[in-house]
Amino acid sequence: MLVYPADVLVALTSFAWLIALVASRRTSARASLVPLGIGALSIAAAVSTITALDDVIAFYVAAHLAVLGLFAVAASDIIVTERAALFWKVLCFAVIAQAMLAVWQAVTQSTAPIGALLNGWPIEFSARDSVAVVAVLPGVDRWLRAYGSFPHPNILGIFLAVALVMVSLRAEHSRLVRIAQLAGVVGLSLAFSRSAWLALSVATVTWVVTARGWRDIPAWFRRQLGSQPVLAALIGIGLLLSLARVTQVDAFPEANSLSQRQIYDDAAWSLIAQGRPVGAGNLLIAEQRQGIPVGEPAHNVFLIALAELGPLGVLAWLALLATIVTSAWRRADPFARAATLAVVVVLPLLLLDHYLWTQPVGRIWLVLALAVLPAVTWVHSSNARVPPARALP
Repeated sequence: MLVYPADVLVALTSFAWLIALVASRRTSARASLVPLGIGALSIAAAVSTITALDDVIAFYVAAHLAVLGLFAVAASDIIVTERAALFWKVLCFAVIAQAMLAVWQAVTQSTAPIGALLNGWPIEFSARDSVAVVAVLPGVDRWLRAYGSFPHPNILGIFLAVALVMVSLRAEHSRLVRIAQLAGVVGLSLAFSRSAWLALSVATVTWVVTARGWRDIPAWFRRQLGSQPVLAALIGIGLLLSLARVTQVDAFPEANSLSQRQIYDDAAWSLIAQGRPVGAGNLLIAEQRQGIPVGEPAHNVFLIALAELGPLGVLAWLALLATIVTSAWRRADPFARAATLAVVVVLPLLLLDHYLWTQPVGRIWLVLALAVLPAVTWVHSSNARVPPARALP
């Protein structure tokens, strides 16, 4: 299936915004450089159709990215209007809903009933199933990692990490935001996503250092402990659980997961060595045609880009990162600059998987976050400074 409901919503939003913009004869409220980076990826994907094994899939990815470029412009413009409040409320409720699902799955140690209802799985997974994604903890051989409504716990981790950054950096300091922050940390803890926790931690440090300087870090953390003790305690528990999983890397489920990732990466490198891009979205097709027994893409977006799009694809990703960095250094306000740089450090860490590129919904979520955060921090810095209580969790 090449077109998903989310794609339809993105297209309708983008073209409705464009029609309204033309009809009102106004200009966009805030120009953004991010769509230029998305456009670079779209061009690289379009060029890859020349050598693609399946040019229809490659063209679809290129067209999808082109629409997402327009969506990035629309989102960055809409988010600075009076309609922005609805977006933040929906985002908070989405985080809370995912956290509730994560808690249910942790308690029941089963994906039921979400796998069948939302992901179309013929059966639900429990911690005892060999195909289930589990964590090994001290004294616990198999603990089912929370999936939320997604097909993999790492996708839940990516969603919650980005959502927590978005909510904490911009949304109004309300009871709903506090509940969403607490729920998001609980859900992230139950997903046991090491990369998501690392990304969120690095983003927090980046924000504090850029906005306040190295010397203010101890004082900032003391203020957070005093103003948000429950949130701080939940974050501490989540980090301890993630570190506990790190100590069990020699256990079979963890060691097997790491070895599989290495197999996926080696398969991608074997295609790169041939010197011919296989085309956007064609990585698994190319590997299967060459008899390479893998069931997933490489868990590294930059590696996938090199295999599918060639050097042009890697340059396009670097161009996207450059647009964010440039946006950050255009800000005179240190809080807005810190918020944008937090996005810069989050992105590469979350790209050490494949979901933000290989899945359409992942690409949509990536573009939405990159479009919304620079826009809202720019507007926020024009009106008021970010108070300490609203900093990253």
